[in-house]
Amino acid sequence: MSIEPSLPNDAAAPSTARRWGVIGGGITGLTAAWELMRRSPGDEIVLFEASERLGGILGTHRIGEWLVEQAADMMVTEPDDGLSLFRELELDGELLPTDPAKRGAMIWWNRRLYRIPDGFSLMAPSALWPIARTGLLSWRGKWRLARERSVPPRAVDADEDFESFAIRRCGPEAYERLIQPLVSGIYTADPRKLSMRATSLARFVQFEQKHGSLTRGLIASTRRSPDRGNRATGARYGMFVAPRAGMQQLIDRLAERLGDRIRTNSPVTDLRRIQGNASHPVVWQVTVDGSSERFDGIVLAAPAPRSATLLRTTDPSLARRLAEIEHASCAVVVLGLRRPTGVPPVFGVLVPNAAGRPMIAAALTSHKFPGRAPADGLLVRVFFGGALNEPLTERPDDELIRLAIDELRSTIGLRGDVELSRVVRWTRAMPQYHVGHLDRVAEIERSAAAIPGLALAGNALRGVGIPDCVRAGRRAARRLLGLPETPDRSDQGVSRANESRH
Repeated sequence: MSIEPSLPNDAAAPSTARRWGVIGGGITGLTAAWELMRRSPGDEIVLFEASERLGGILGTHRIGEWLVEQAADMMVTEPDDGLSLFRELELDGELLPTDPAKRGAMIWWNRRLYRIPDGFSLMAPSALWPIARTGLLSWRGKWRLARERSVPPRAVDADEDFESFAIRRCGPEAYERLIQPLVSGIYTADPRKLSMRATSLARFVQFEQKHGSLTRGLIASTRRSPDRGNRATGARYGMFVAPRAGMQQLIDRLAERLGDRIRTNSPVTDLRRIQGNASHPVVWQVTVDGSSERFDGIVLAAPAPRSATLLRTTDPSLARRLAEIEHASCAVVVLGLRRPTGVPPVFGVLVPNAAGRPMIAAALTSHKFPGRAPADGLLVRVFFGGALNEPLTERPDDELIRLAIDELRSTIGLRGDVELSRVVRWTRAMPQYHVGHLDRVAEIERSAAAIPGLALAGNALRGVGIPDCVRAGRRAARRLLGLPETPDRSDQGVSRANESRH
């Protein structure tokens, strides 16, 4: 750990107000700055954002009558960290529920569309009759899935990859045709590497450990849940909401409340800890465009690769561990279709990896919430890439747009007059929670905790959903202020990455 030369003992004594720096203007950094402002209103706060805009990958664009989200188009309300932030900002009255008439998703398999069986939640059924009726699985696959209750729990108490866990519990056919596309509609990761314990899938590990079966565990949790009526097809759609004018409402309100504490177009080029003096023991120096400022503490909420670069001087070992967290890319083609035909009455369509198609999923965004498309229009987002097909994300925009149109016609049978088309790229923006991720994060957090005045946060550690990022920002701010951190819920499973694509 490196500490620069100390301040002279005759340096000017600090004022009673402390100075806090926040590096990164995504939802995590914005929440951290908001929490610092709320908890210690007399202190000075500066948020540094490298780009010209706030929000990270979150953002909304109004294009004529179309409302286009560039990342998450809805937010889960459980855990309630995200919801509590909307309440604090007096935005909860702007939150819309999903349209109950179109809740649900379909899977494309063998040239047909199949509704996800009622009561099936990501990896387990809460009722067997809908499984028996579906044409998605063969009778052999149905029988093997029904036998999940009799599969003994794993004897080894260690993290396991998603593919191995799902096949062991539910059989290869249910995994291939049903479970994998559902989970990949949330995590565009390699199923052979995706951690069960570091993601929202952790609850299924708990079901196996506590109930001896995913099915029994799901039934028990459904009975206890107030959302029992909204668990019909894979995702708990009754638990999702979105701001009336899109996620930009949240970013804009935070920016409004933080005011001149925010500095955009301010990339931090150097961060180092300077040995203070008796009256000012901890000093961090932040350099932007050759000009340096000093702070009592820093929330580092930049993307993990950037945070790693900034920490090389302070703690090379910590920087290396942060840099080792892999990130994947994804490309999203947004299409606004006028007078569409062949439109399924659901929120989205998922495509199994085994189908061999380039499309991961198609989200029918305007089916979820009102005000996203004109009355005779349909807003669709088509997902490509992810950890298993990253080269696809590098194709030119016009090629990806043509591919998206072709995929919608070939799978869903969806056609329409294309009025709007654009490509959104998430390049190396999706942290990969591989097996053993929680152990790696524990090491990172132990190292960071040993550095006075530093709080690490961001979506590469304990969750990529909006509630996870809000919680991370709050915890980082509270750590700097010496307040008790909010409880960590990683053992309960983090919220959905990108808040689900279906």
